[in-house]
Amino acid sequence: MDGDRFGLWRARLLVVGVLVALLLSTSPALGQETGEAEPIPTNPTPGAIALTFDDGPFEEWTSVILEILARYDVKATFFISAYRLAIRAEIFEIVEEIVAAGHSVQSHGYGHIWLPARARDKIREELQMSIDLIVAAGAPRPTCFRPPYGGTNDVVVSVAEELGLEVVLWTVDSADTVLQQSTGVIRWLLAHAGAGDIVLMHDQWAPVHRTALPVVIESLLEQGVEFESICAPALEKVTFAPSGFPRLLPL
Repeated sequence: MDGDRFGLWRARLLVVGVLVALLLSTSPALGQETGEAEPIPTNPTPGAIALTFDDGPFEEWTSVILEILARYDVKATFFISAYRLAIRAEIFEIVEEIVAAGHSVQSHGYGHIWLPARARDKIREELQMSIDLIVAAGAPRPTCFRPPYGGTNDVVVSVAEELGLEVVLWTVDSADTVLQQSTGVIRWLLAHAGAGDIVLMHDQWAPVHRTALPVVIESLLEQGVEFESICAPALEKVTFAPSGFPRLLPL
């Protein structure tokens, strides 16, 4: 990337941040408290399970997961790695599809890095950039943050809280990144996942979930388990057109 192109990219990202800051500071519906805030549901309700997907969106794989979820009318939660939104502006459209389908869009940070080893200012930068890009893509402002690798400490939690984010991990790992095949994932989840759990999955392992996810969903539904998203924001989605935000140049 040459210097001019990098400078333009950073300038557009800065504009996004300024626009979001102005919006939050001038709109009572978004930036000011009008009463006691509703609690953020960071756990599924009794009898329900929460499927969560990290690291996306991916043009070639997230759509596979969305199709399966739509087939069963299951709502899930997507923890977005915001650097992916800066790679190509077209990926913004996948976030819009996730939101339009009624799923929850939350933060997985900007870069996929181990935050406990970083300084407070760097942690704040990572989280703020993720918020700005997710909102720029047309999603509601995130209310939850899942640290990459589950890496957290008191500083990470404190910075997240300052930015209005609650740190959310998981109770069951699908082991998709380890097993890397559908049979193993099916056996593991049916043996360990049930009502009350938050299940960790990854968009990029959609080739595994193409087979595993329908089996797991059908099996849990037969057991009477319901599916819910978590971290749905208390605030309504911004209603102006996403095109009102400047798009980022591809890297």
